[in-house]
Amino acid sequence: MSVIDEIDVRGLTCLEAGTGAGFMTRYLAERGAKLVYSISNNQEHLDYARKRLPKKYIEKVKFIKADLRKLPLLNRTIDLTTAHMLVNVVNPVDLLLIFKELTRVAKNNALMVVNDYNPLSSYRDERSHIVEELFRIENATHYLTRGEPALVWYPSEYISEILKFLGWRIETVELMYDRTHGRRSCSKNISK
Repeated sequence: MSVIDEIDVRGLTCLEAGTGAGFMTRYLAERGAKLVYSISNNQEHLDYARKRLPKKYIEKVKFIKADLRKLPLLNRTIDLTTAHMLVNVVNPVDLLLIFKELTRVAKNNALMVVNDYNPLSSYRDERSHIVEELFRIENATHYLTRGEPALVWYPSEYISEILKFLGWRIETVELMYDRTHGRRSCSKNISK
């Protein structure tokens, strides 16, 4: 059981920060969220997530193309924010700006669940060095072609410190095995 499974989302206004494939958007709608804002700057992700969402949930979800650094939401409107596999795809400056915006739209006593990969170097098994090297190659290739790395690995303590600085209280940090063999993710339950 993961941290998100322990949260009763029924009747909550939720935000999936970074839609991706829309897994969390669908999960929140299926579990009874009153409204889910699924926000991404990638129209393909939004279209894919919308297409995968069962029609009976479509009225509970608003797919919005927007920059997470400048959310088109009013202050203090969100009960629960999820950031599922978002953190490692943004640079440190944008990460702070995104978390600042997520804080702005969070109600008092809101929850945030951050679920992302922890730095691979913290896992030393027989395969971790191979996977870590593949990510280094991907980052180097991305840097040569686009001028920036594809992925940034932040230790969970770094994320915790940013969120504490913004006024969040860290309730839970747990290391979980992802369903993808050999990968682990770090999940945080954070309250405002």
